[in-house]
Amino acid sequence: MARFFGGGRIAGSGGLTMGVLLTIAEAATLIGVPKASLRTAAERHGFLIRMGRAIRIDPDQLPELLRKCQNTPKAPASTGTNRVENGSSATLDAKKLQQAQQTVQKLRNSLRNTSQAATGAKKGREIRLPS
Repeated sequence: MARFFGGGRIAGSGGLTMGVLLTIAEAATLIGVPKASLRTAAERHGFLIRMGRAIRIDPDQLPELLRKCQNTPKAPASTGTNRVENGSSATLDAKKLQQAQQTVQKLRNSLRNTSQAATGAKKGREIRLPS
């Protein structure tokens, strides 16, 4: 059950009235989210009201808190097309691909061929290594 936390008319506030403040558990039940998630979000966005050990949240601020927690749709990282607006990145990609292919070829050329045909080894024949 919701508790009054200093409810009623506030002296010297120009007629400002305060309604019922909810516990984190009550507010979480009201909007259907886990208590820990609500507390974390409310704390992150400055919606918690602390008085000593009592932690409350104003139910009138819940819609604003939910808006702040709403994810904005992300733009796709890639459109899946090769079309380039200014042409520069396609050129850079082609150049990088060419450099990568040249590097692979250099690595292949620098490695010793160990196939049976290249070493003259025959199946079943013992190869002696120098000691």
